[in-house]
Amino acid sequence: MMRAPRLCRVTTPVFSAKALQNGDRIQSFPHQGFAEKAIKSWHLERSQYEKTVPVVESVFPPEDRFFGFFETFFSTENISDLCGFLGISEIEANLAMRINASPRDEEPSTDEWEEVRAVFKETYDYCAGKFGTDLISSIWNYKV
Repeated sequence: MMRAPRLCRVTTPVFSAKALQNGDRIQSFPHQGFAEKAIKSWHLERSQYEKTVPVVESVFPPEDRFFGFFETFFSTENISDLCGFLGISEIEANLAMRINASPRDEEPSTDEWEEVRAVFKETYDYCAGKFGTDLISSIWNYKV
């Protein structure tokens, strides 16, 4: 399961750190210093799909691997695809219920988003080439 690099491996840990700092639920997006926090090595390691996908492909045969995207996962079609891949029966999912949704009443600046985006450029380019520019553009706001 993949997610836009700047989101999945960047915002979630930063959100979580803020929640832990406050000792309560996340109240707002910790936008100050976002770009600096986003390019820490452990964020990079978990989001460089240009490195991880080829490793998965070298270890598992095509019939034993499933590449999915968080941004499109919560749909009947994608859940059906995953159930088919796993060889399990489908059940009706409650796609309207959102669990652990975090409020986002603040955002990092455009400059900070672009700084993070530049760090992950190779990842975006790789995924666009591998999974299709149209798909990656639509779900990750990828710019050709």
